[in-house]
Amino acid sequence: MSIKEIKESVLKQPSLIQYGIASSLRPKLDFFLNELGIPHKYIGRIVSTSPAVMGLSLPDTLRPKLVSIMKLCALHPYEVGMMVVISPQTLFLSQKGKIEPALHYLASTLSIDEPRDLGELVLKAPRLLGRV
Repeated sequence: MSIKEIKESVLKQPSLIQYGIASSLRPKLDFFLNELGIPHKYIGRIVSTSPAVMGLSLPDTLRPKLVSIMKLCALHPYEVGMMVVISPQTLFLSQKGKIEPALHYLASTLSIDEPRDLGELVLKAPRLLGRV
């Protein structure tokens, strides 16, 4: 992240300066970089546009949501990572209250039988998860 992106992020979400580097920020950054394969240049964009992401719990919120999308849509972690780059707001949706019901609704309404076909749809329009 550039100094400008850090400044913008802290101004949007002052609580960022309260998070522990080793206990909170580093594990999330490692998750985005290593598990989801999000390139460095996009991490700054995610944090600067949606700084509250860094306050979400990795084991209780981020990972379960994204694993659910991977399983229901037959997506690779790197594909889900690019979905997060396009629509970081997805990380704020409720897994049980919004993401999973939206995926089931889309599959049912559009008669999508193959999880991968549902995944292709979500990759092309990830904001659908918040609108259905």
